[in-house]
Amino acid sequence: MNTLHDRNSKADTATGTTPVREFLNRVPLTLKMVLITTLLGICLWAVMEYIQSARLKKIFYVQMFDKISEQSMEWRISLDQYIRFHHETAEIIVSQKAFSDYVNSRRWSSADEEVRYYAQPPAWLLRPSILRSLVRPRYATLLDADGRVREIYSRHDDRISASELLHPSALWLSKSREQSFVTKIDNLHYVITSEPLYDPHGKLQATVMLASPIDEEFLVSAIGILQPGYLMALVDHKEDPTVLISNNHSVLPPGTHIHDLGDRFLVTGQDTYNYGAAEYMINLVSLISRTEADKLTDSVISTGRYQRNIIAPAFILTFAAIMVYITRRISRLNKRMSDFSRQTLGMKTEELPKGDKLYLLEKRFERLKGEVAEAREIIKKQAEEKTVKESHERLLTVLNGLEAIVYVADMQTHELLFANNYTQKIFGDIEGRICWQTIQSGQSGPCDFCSNEKLLTPAGEPSGVYTWEFQNTFNGRWYYIQDRAIKWIDGRIVRMEIATDMTERKQSENQVKESLYEKEVLLKEIHHRVKNNMQVISSLLNIQSGKLKGRPEAEVFNESRNRITAMALVHEKLYSSDSLARIDLSDYIKSLVNSLFAFYGKSPRNISVTVHADSIFLGIDTAIPCGLIINELVSNSMKYAFPDDRNGEISIRMEDISSTARWDYELTVSDNGTGIPEDMDIRETASLGLQLVTNLTEHQLQGTVELLRNSGTEFRIHFIEPKYKNRA
Repeated sequence: MNTLHDRNSKADTATGTTPVREFLNRVPLTLKMVLITTLLGICLWAVMEYIQSARLKKIFYVQMFDKISEQSMEWRISLDQYIRFHHETAEIIVSQKAFSDYVNSRRWSSADEEVRYYAQPPAWLLRPSILRSLVRPRYATLLDADGRVREIYSRHDDRISASELLHPSALWLSKSREQSFVTKIDNLHYVITSEPLYDPHGKLQATVMLASPIDEEFLVSAIGILQPGYLMALVDHKEDPTVLISNNHSVLPPGTHIHDLGDRFLVTGQDTYNYGAAEYMINLVSLISRTEADKLTDSVISTGRYQRNIIAPAFILTFAAIMVYITRRISRLNKRMSDFSRQTLGMKTEELPKGDKLYLLEKRFERLKGEVAEAREIIKKQAEEKTVKESHERLLTVLNGLEAIVYVADMQTHELLFANNYTQKIFGDIEGRICWQTIQSGQSGPCDFCSNEKLLTPAGEPSGVYTWEFQNTFNGRWYYIQDRAIKWIDGRIVRMEIATDMTERKQSENQVKESLYEKEVLLKEIHHRVKNNMQVISSLLNIQSGKLKGRPEAEVFNESRNRITAMALVHEKLYSSDSLARIDLSDYIKSLVNSLFAFYGKSPRNISVTVHADSIFLGIDTAIPCGLIINELVSNSMKYAFPDDRNGEISIRMEDISSTARWDYELTVSDNGTGIPEDMDIRETASLGLQLVTNLTEHQLQGTVELLRNSGTEFRIHFIEPKYKNRA
């Protein structure tokens, strides 16, 4: 056996070790790992410092941008709320009893042109303590019933110079009534709101109008004092928006173009004012000084840099210590590998040379790899043999424990190769015998129902599981059978069959089928007898109407007979249909229309009827009221729509609209006849037929009926098919 030195020499010769690599292999591993860790740590720290600083600045700017956007939303809500408070303040002023008493005590004359100004809140205005909790408008004006300004309260004790405020138009008062209204007066936007006072008879007595200019003071009152560096401005809605007003005119004066502020400010949060009415689109814009943002960013980055300057050396020292620990573990592992080689493989003990222990460990590993691979193959082969044996034993245990017939038969010779305990309990010891001679009876050759051909593809390969049911000819019991082709242990393809006894279930199924057939026959007989009874009633009504021929009462009997015929026709269709639950509506309508043609003596050459109800099937509880409704409407058209044998058309359409509307069906019956008079109300008419249509639609079908009088008469009915529970 070669020594470790010989093996190392051969490996070095094969790999062509260079002098540099030979030198590195002689340098201790611990020293190399500490130096590499230190150099990599310093390089990584420098790169991360550059990347982290740039990334932190970018992240901080994004977070600041998001924060300003959120703050802008809060400012916009505060502004909307402050503007809404103008209207609420006006409502509270007018609702005060002191205000109505004051208005009732005043006697304004049309000749009096003088407008009275107040520097302190007048008697008709709210107390200052209440105003402070709501909103203090710049101007509060009191208008008489004619809309003339009579009294004005000015918070700054100044006089109104704008003529629009001194002489508000009716349009202004209309737009600002019961809401805040933003408009532009003398190049300055105002919030206007008005609230009228009516006497008990609904007559206008006076109007309160509040007006506040949207200026710097207004923004401070609405939003409050902002943090240093933060700005808020209202801008116009243009392609190149300009500042209308800001909370700091010295930094952001009106008229400044927003697009020119990109180098000095971060601009975000452009939200539109959305409360009340406005003649102009106004956007709210949030800004922060880039100088302020850079100060905050540099502060955060400096803090992070200080922390990294402390953490980086600590990490370098930590990893260096870890490398020392790892290299010492490698040295111990090298010694253990040497001991393993000596004790397990019988190699001579050799003194570990100086140098790179990892390199020596690699060489020892190469030496052990071949022998370990050979041992692994031996162990693998033994394990596979053991696994096959255990699997075979487990499979036999499972198959013998099944309460089902399980056997394997050769597909050519039909020899039984395996039968489980359950199979042998029924048919005896049958392994080695022919299947059609032992598990079937009365067979002179292979069974004509054998499934062998169904288990193979045209290429002769297994095709999958074939399931079927069969009554065994040996014991007469029914089985649910699953056959498949499998490869046997010797490589040939055989048939494996698993048959589960289902005799009791088969007997139960036959009993259920017989019972169901009896019920179907009985139900058809019921429909047939109901139809016959209704036809008897119809015949009796026909006889009675014949006795009343020429008298008005005969018409009542005839109409009743037609209604009974419509209901009997439903039972006739169900009796002759394959389904006892639902009726083909198209076929039913055509039969019903034919009977009405015969009754009224109308010719299809004069009156054409089109039916569109394909693929519509209804239950009996829905088909009967629908048939009665169609009977009444078509009868009404035949009797009245086409006088003097006039030609015409009748259309009957039933559509399923459940996928597009809240109703299930839409029934339309229309004609192009003379039409129903405009003054006739189908719910108030004396006609029993129209009353029946509305009652059946609204009460039984829970639907709606609509009468259209365009180019004749059209009844449009929407309804939902009732969902009935099972009836005992």
